[in-house]
Amino acid sequence: MGKARILVAENEAIVAIDIETYLKKLDYHVLPVVQSSEEVLEKVQTLRPNLVLMDINLKGKMDGIKVSETIRTSYSVPVVLITSHLDESTIHKAKPTMPYGYIIKPIQEINLLVTIKMALHFSEVDTERHRIENKLRKNEEIYRRLYNETPAMLHSIDKNGKVISVSDRWLDVLGYEREEVIGRDSVDFLTEHSRQYALNESIPALFKTGSITEIPLQFVKKNGQIAEILLSAITEKDDKGEVIRSLAHLKDITERKIAEEKTAESNHRLMTILDSMPVDIYVSDIESYHIRYMNAHMKETYGRDLTGRICWEVFCNRDGPCSHCIEPKETDSIEALTEVRVWEDINPLNQNFYRNYDRVIRWINDRFVKIRIAMDITDRKRAEDVLHRSREQFQALSKASFEAIFLSEKGICTDQNHTAEKLFNYTLEEALGKPATDWIATEYRKKVQRYMLAGHEEPYEVKALRKDGSTFSAEIRGKLIRYQGKDVRVTSLRDITKRKEAEETMLFNENIIKSSSSMIATCDLEGKMTYGNPSFIRTWGFQDTSDFLGKPFWDFWQVDGRSDEIYKTIEHEGFWSEEIKGIRKDGSLFDVHVTANVVFDSKGEPIALSSTSIDISLRKKAESALKKAYDNLESKVETRTRELKKAKEEAELANRMKTEFLANMSHELRTPMHGILSYSKFGINKYDKINDGKKKHYFSQIRKAGERLMNLLDNLLDLSRLEAGKEVFRMSQCDLDQIARDAVSELLSLLEEKSLSVDIANPAFPTTVVCDEYKIGQVLRNLLSNAIKYSPLNSTIVIDFVESSLTFDNEPISSVKIMISDQGVGIPENELETVFNKFSQSSRTKTGAGGTGLGLSICKELIEAHNGTIRVENNDAGGATFIIELPFGYEEAGRS
Repeated sequence: MGKARILVAENEAIVAIDIETYLKKLDYHVLPVVQSSEEVLEKVQTLRPNLVLMDINLKGKMDGIKVSETIRTSYSVPVVLITSHLDESTIHKAKPTMPYGYIIKPIQEINLLVTIKMALHFSEVDTERHRIENKLRKNEEIYRRLYNETPAMLHSIDKNGKVISVSDRWLDVLGYEREEVIGRDSVDFLTEHSRQYALNESIPALFKTGSITEIPLQFVKKNGQIAEILLSAITEKDDKGEVIRSLAHLKDITERKIAEEKTAESNHRLMTILDSMPVDIYVSDIESYHIRYMNAHMKETYGRDLTGRICWEVFCNRDGPCSHCIEPKETDSIEALTEVRVWEDINPLNQNFYRNYDRVIRWINDRFVKIRIAMDITDRKRAEDVLHRSREQFQALSKASFEAIFLSEKGICTDQNHTAEKLFNYTLEEALGKPATDWIATEYRKKVQRYMLAGHEEPYEVKALRKDGSTFSAEIRGKLIRYQGKDVRVTSLRDITKRKEAEETMLFNENIIKSSSSMIATCDLEGKMTYGNPSFIRTWGFQDTSDFLGKPFWDFWQVDGRSDEIYKTIEHEGFWSEEIKGIRKDGSLFDVHVTANVVFDSKGEPIALSSTSIDISLRKKAESALKKAYDNLESKVETRTRELKKAKEEAELANRMKTEFLANMSHELRTPMHGILSYSKFGINKYDKINDGKKKHYFSQIRKAGERLMNLLDNLLDLSRLEAGKEVFRMSQCDLDQIARDAVSELLSLLEEKSLSVDIANPAFPTTVVCDEYKIGQVLRNLLSNAIKYSPLNSTIVIDFVESSLTFDNEPISSVKIMISDQGVGIPENELETVFNKFSQSSRTKTGAGGTGLGLSICKELIEAHNGTIRVENNDAGGATFIIELPFGYEEAGRS
């Protein structure tokens, strides 16, 4: 690295010269000195120095600390600050700019040297650290991209078996989205068999040994298809040797498995063909000459299996290879060995004369071998006879065949069997020489011609055309063979009309099942779900069949452990039907009527269970609503009956009360009226015979009777006005304590007659309310009069005040309670509410000439007119307490 380039930013010229001198002496490259913040930023941007020595007090718009911060954030150039005073305030202010050091004025060379070297060293360290961090970040990003975008299938799981990452190829192959995979158990994507193997074998082996290699597993794609996978994995451990996660490489061998199966099928087909051929065929190794295969015909010819023996020892009785086996060794090209070689010779083993055909081919295990076909031509005539018999056998077989068979040469019919004649109504003479496509409907002829030219051998479907022009569905299969020295195409044609009809019927039935509003599901005899129609999927809340296929059938029904019992019912009865609860995917329950039965195959053997379900939730709700309505109606009838009974009792009570009232009123009216008439009669008859004192007594009694009569009439008028809402109230601020004391004073003479005392509590709170003072006084006087009337001699009446609250229009309102307690006879419990009714009197206070029963009723009307309440309670020690409750602030509430 060259000399460090240092930029000096200093206001004081002398200091700048000293620094520049020192720097040059120390062999640094000094850039032109600057004095302002603007010059510093310009030089840093254009010259990119390795270090800046900068005075804190710079000229310009910014001081050295601000400039230092800008240089650090924008250019990453280290800065050393120059200052005359390095106190805590300066350090605190400069700390956020992260300077690489401080130089104190006056400048000392050794201090300058040490500070610069340390600053440059730390700058290099920071630069290297940033470079490593950037490289690490890039490497991490590259790793992430390589992991996700690699063409290989990769996934990683944690120690709990949860998937923590998957590659894009993994998602592409299995068809999932990344958010559908991360966090799930890795075994969730396996078939049941592979899941059990993974849980019991491969995963424990991985965590025990640290690696597994090419474990064959079957993964279930999102669309339900099976992917054949070879899985290899290694584990990653922490410092304590504990496994923290694993990385797996998955090789999709689905196509290979298919290819292997097809190859195995092809090999099997090849062996079948070779074994069925009426010639001797064997395969020998081109290196060791050992026989690797003999067909069935050859084993029959020689009476035993010669596989494993050396060919020239068995067939030629020689001690070395035949010349025709050695000759191809002289060529260097394996392609040259694949030419067919034909020769004839006598086999010394059985002395028969053979025509031999051999050729080098690639055998089943990809190894080059020689295949030889030996045709016994000892007696050509016999061979011709065999050929003739073979031809007759072919004709007999073709006649007996259920398929139409045609032979054609270059697209022209050369032969047909009896089935073809019957199927198409062409005689053999009519068929010979006709184009092979004449038996095919017009719209399919190009397809047939294309397949014939391509040598297509797989079966395919067409519409066949009869002689009369009618068509039918047919399956065609053709093969080009060498026959009597010519290339002949053998074509078999099968009438598949019934099969197509069956397929259409099956498709129709399948569509009916799919479109059915009933939920249809099937399970195998082990109770594993195998099918669910769209209605089943939709009703149970599934996305598709992958959500439930293979799961236990009874997981979707609430049968409370009765599955075995239900199975037995189905087994004995052939079906089972019941209303139960279905269990949706989210765990919610719903009412369903399910019918299950056994499905049998064509042989009458049971192969599956089928269930048909109907959602009866709405019906159940309707039944519940109907029952509720019925119960409600019964309740209403019962309630109405009780109300009518109560009304009847109340009417009877009112009638009795009315009768009593009329009797009382008659008595109350007659008594004072009788007094008035009697004393007035006495006065008239004895006016001139009695003295003034006696006259005064008569007039006094007449007045008392008149006042009593007037009081009765006033009560009746008060009650009438209150009920009619015509009573006038004069509301004002009044003190309830004072009203009570005034009432006691008015009744003092009555109290003294029975030697009664009244204890009025001194309230601990203001008792002023808005009320009609006279009306409230009337209520208190009435209640006190009753208390005096029914209290025993020498007893005490107590008046108390309590703070409380009333509820008015659903709002709490502050109130005051006035409680008047006596020690009298009390009131029966069943009369505590009725004593306030009009014309009602307590059974304990009734006398033959009692009151009218209007006093308490009037009190109740007056209190309620003040938006208050009144009630009565019996005291534990005897007597009763009348409780009046009035709101502090009165609202008229529609009353005048």
